Amino acid sequence: MPREKFKAITISEDVYTLAQKIVEKYRYSLTGKRIRSVAQLIEDAVIFYVQKELNEDLEKLQKEIVKELRR
Repeated sequence: MPREKFKAITISEDVYTLAQKIVEKYRYSLTGKRIRSVAQLIEDAVIFYVQKELNEDLEKLQKEIVKELRR
């Protein structure tokens, strides 16, 4: 059961293993942003993708999310 204000997702074991290896390699990196966990890596990747690829839809998506949260 996820903590309050969090949701659980399911990803393939291969993707999780890849993410885990990335976290282990860059956990203590002195360059760029430090990666603390697989969850943080995936969250940052989704945010990066949305900002880069869905930029024109970002404002619309944000409004929809805020509207849903207010319910």
